[in-house]
Amino acid sequence: MGTYAPGEPWTARDQMLLRTAQVMHAYAHGEFDQIHPVPVDFAVAGTFPENRVIASAPFRRAVYGSGGDGSYVHNSGLFLATGRFGLALTAGAALGRAIGNSRRRADAQRMAQADWRPFDQGAVFVNQYGFYLRTAAGLLWWGWDDLLECQMVEPGRLAMLGVTPEGQRNFMLDSDLAELLFATWALVRQPQHWQFLQRVWLIPAWLEHYRSVYGASAFDFAREFPDHFGQLS
Repeated sequence: MGTYAPGEPWTARDQMLLRTAQVMHAYAHGEFDQIHPVPVDFAVAGTFPENRVIASAPFRRAVYGSGGDGSYVHNSGLFLATGRFGLALTAGAALGRAIGNSRRRADAQRMAQADWRPFDQGAVFVNQYGFYLRTAAGLLWWGWDDLLECQMVEPGRLAMLGVTPEGQRNFMLDSDLAELLFATWALVRQPQHWQFLQRVWLIPAWLEHYRSVYGASAFDFAREFPDHFGQLS
């Protein structure tokens, strides 16, 4: 999100940023119990209302790594044609095999290069202890302790290093709740994170847009916060 044009409509992205501002303000001022829960149709660990989902939005996730080891299947099959056009057909088949092998080799080399690759997508659900990722494959829980590093790459995009059963892996998550995920993680795990101290969840352009839309009823999310956030239990 960059700048807003005058009269630009309020979007789902804006609504999620408002939810993020509300939640972080509630954390800072000890008012988390006033955040209304989001009803979900899956089991949430712990007891309600202490442990409840407070926001949800779509997400897309990419993983950093390679899609192969550089190997490929070389086609060296022999093809011999006889008759009037036999020599031409045989040469054509050999050329086709060479082109096919070259493409497979190039594809294998490209797949062996480490890069960001699409991984999954679905809906993300956030609470004070972590977040759930619902995908076509199932429901995955990530606690804040499962994330070793987090950083906002740009509005709506979060880079994170997580602990998985396969070891540490780098993920890139795109969601309108990326700011809330980052800010809550930093609040719990690293309150001295420079992006947390700069309050990245209050994007200046969005804040101006919010004030222009809500007018006199706009809450002052930009007012000074306490010097130190309390740790979440």
